[in-house]
Amino acid sequence: METQQLKIQLHQAFREHIQGLCYERVRVLYHLGIILVPLFGFLDYIFAPLDLFLFFLTLRLSTSLILLLVLFAAYPTVGKRFPSLLGIVGPPIVGASISIMTRFLGGYESSYYAGLNLVILGMSLVLPFSVKETAITCGIIYGTYILPILWLDRIVQPEILINNNFFLLGTIAIALTSSFYSQRLRYREFRSRYQLALKNERLRILDQERTLLFANLGNLINSSLDWKSVILYVLKLIKENFGFERGACLYMDRHKQLLTVIEKGDPDFQEKLQGLRLSLRDSSRFSEALLRGEPIHLSASSITSSANLEAGTAADLIENRLLEGLQTRSLAALPLKERGETSAVLLADYGYSKRDIPRDKFQLLINLSEPISAALEKARLFEREQKRTSQLLVIHNISRAISSILDFNAVFKEFASLLQRNFVYDHVSIYSLDDRNRLVLSALMDQNLDCKAPDDLLTTDEVNVCRSQILRKTLLLGVTGEESQLEGAFHPGTKSQLCVPFRYSSRTMGVINIESEKYQAFDEEDITVLETLGDYLATWVNNANLYTDIGRKANALQTLNSIGKAISSELNINNLFELIFRQVGQVLASEHFFIALYEKGSNRLEVKFEVADGKRRFHLSSLSHEGLIGYVMQTRTPFLVKDTFEKIYEAVTGRTPHRVAQSWLGVPLILGEQSLGIIVLQNFRIRQAYDSDDLNFLSTIADQAAVAISNARLFREAQERATRLAVVNEITREASLNLEVDKLFEKINTQLKRVVSFEKSSIALYQSENDTFSLVNVYGENITAGFYRGMQIPGRETVMKIAYETKKPYYTRSLDQIISNTSPYLITQGIQSAVSIPIISEDICVGTLNLGSMKEDGFAEDQIDLLVTIANSLGTALKNARLYSALEQS
Repeated sequence: METQQLKIQLHQAFREHIQGLCYERVRVLYHLGIILVPLFGFLDYIFAPLDLFLFFLTLRLSTSLILLLVLFAAYPTVGKRFPSLLGIVGPPIVGASISIMTRFLGGYESSYYAGLNLVILGMSLVLPFSVKETAITCGIIYGTYILPILWLDRIVQPEILINNNFFLLGTIAIALTSSFYSQRLRYREFRSRYQLALKNERLRILDQERTLLFANLGNLINSSLDWKSVILYVLKLIKENFGFERGACLYMDRHKQLLTVIEKGDPDFQEKLQGLRLSLRDSSRFSEALLRGEPIHLSASSITSSANLEAGTAADLIENRLLEGLQTRSLAALPLKERGETSAVLLADYGYSKRDIPRDKFQLLINLSEPISAALEKARLFEREQKRTSQLLVIHNISRAISSILDFNAVFKEFASLLQRNFVYDHVSIYSLDDRNRLVLSALMDQNLDCKAPDDLLTTDEVNVCRSQILRKTLLLGVTGEESQLEGAFHPGTKSQLCVPFRYSSRTMGVINIESEKYQAFDEEDITVLETLGDYLATWVNNANLYTDIGRKANALQTLNSIGKAISSELNINNLFELIFRQVGQVLASEHFFIALYEKGSNRLEVKFEVADGKRRFHLSSLSHEGLIGYVMQTRTPFLVKDTFEKIYEAVTGRTPHRVAQSWLGVPLILGEQSLGIIVLQNFRIRQAYDSDDLNFLSTIADQAAVAISNARLFREAQERATRLAVVNEITREASLNLEVDKLFEKINTQLKRVVSFEKSSIALYQSENDTFSLVNVYGENITAGFYRGMQIPGRETVMKIAYETKKPYYTRSLDQIISNTSPYLITQGIQSAVSIPIISEDICVGTLNLGSMKEDGFAEDQIDLLVTIANSLGTALKNARLYSALEQS
């Protein structure tokens, strides 16, 4: 209310000042008109026709006479009360006389219109008119010119009219602009002089009160050592000396966030302030005061009324709601500084009395800020020294405790436990950097079951611990605004976080992560203490790492030695795969492990051994050559994917992977110039699970394994060769002794099962008279109605007909080849690959021996050679059986 009243008084005084100034300037303007209007008759003498010169001279003298009469008649009476009215009347009189002369000199084509520009400029420069008064005067002058033209003239040359009016209107615009800025400058000058006079009077009164107040404040500075006690004493002091009913202090953090409310004697006021801290921060003027460290005075009389919400600005509305929430009319806020920065805000008002804070009282509060800040700085210094002493004692105790621990894992847990015990933190976690550049959780102290501290982190993860490790510097973080929890923290409800990387030399060993549910829980002293402790921890970790590295290398060498001895003596290839898996697993963990080998005589890579998620898979499958496996086999070099698998896969293969692994390691099995296969390890959950050392380790194992696999294959081939010879001998013996084809076929199937994998077999005899094959014997697992003994199969380019005609084995490796050879009866039996061996007796093909497999490319070349040998024996047996049958019939 007081501020509004001062504004009203200021505006009233300014109007009186302008009225007096206008009264003086009107007389000057009229004198100029009386003198200059006749003098400009000299131009009429030069440019006007002789018959018009006398008329123009009479007109000019008449105009001067009218101005003189107005000046003497109206100036003493009307001029004192309404000087602006005389100022508005005079210039149009002169302008009208010039407009009359233009009528006689060509109307709109006359150049005499330029005289109007002089009248407008003279009026705007001499008279202290407002924009409104200037606009009225200019409008009347312009009307005396343009209205007769529009009414009387016939406009033949519009460009002249436009040109003249353009200059006239430009002059009017200049006059209006000049009036606007001149009036504003006059107001500012007058306001400064007016306020200076008021302040001089108030300073005299304030000086008396300040002398007494500073005497009391000096006693406070010399006696108080407790920061909170200083604040409470200051609040009491300003209440007693200034008559304030309420006072409080808001303590601030480094982010200028209003935190703790310090108040004594009025719990209701304290509760209101606690609920309105965010409103205080959102106030634009309040925020500006905090940032600049300047005092601020909020008053309802200077803020838009709540009833006129639409007219008020957003800042006005916030400040108005703030005052309404505190139930006060005005509020004084005094920033208090420590070390040059605002650390608290002192608040004072007259409570529920609805009184405004006078300017002199507010100014006195401003003068108090420096001595109060000095008292606070002194108290803070004492508290810091006391805290530093206790922290040094804690550093000594922790460093002595961890120096006696030899176990690598136990030292982190003991260190975290000592930190929480001595400093009472809500959360303590320690992450150590392993050799795969991952941050591994080594210790955790947190009583909250909802704590979300992960077991391991990559340095690229978006959490504060990783940021501290990457930046290699301490991070002190806190919530801002209305956040309920600090982003990137692990403990629920964290308001403050301190991440301290501990380093040895220039290498970062890990990060100490401290979190608290309190606002601004950590300060510079906490940082110094934890950085000192981090140096002790880093030294110990470095020594432990040296010991661990030596042990790990020794273990790897021992593992390589054990694998070399074990696999060199193992000739069973399946046992060899199991042995390689177990030995590799001692050093390298994997979620998916498999060994794939090339089939002899083919380019097909088949998985021979596979373990996924700890379970052995026995279903063998073929691998595509289009992915990373194909790249490894083509380049014959190991390949490692630490991270970003999908991106690397697309860059290498130009394709999108079917399943994305987090880590991938593949090493080829090479023996001389021969590629035997590949060993692959994958992790789908852990990124950067393998590094270059792991790659070298697995490559060494692969070199040893390739030799062992080759030896095991040679041993297995020797065993298979012996088995095949035994099978051939047995079948040959049966063929020479057994004259019954059915029993012989049964013996053949039994023996073949020892060396060949098949699901169906048959003996088909060819009948040339009707070009069909008759199945005289059949064998099959899950025989259907479409495959039976005595079945007649048309020749027509079937696989049997091709073998019969060429007298050579015919091998269909895949279903596509079967379809192209028009053998639908094979498809209906689920056959994926089939072989037909011609049965030849005395150089005559009598039929075929047929075997089918449910797998593509189910028969090897050596197996087909074995079947040819058996078919030859079968041809002799069939001949003998026929002769025996014919003899019986005769």
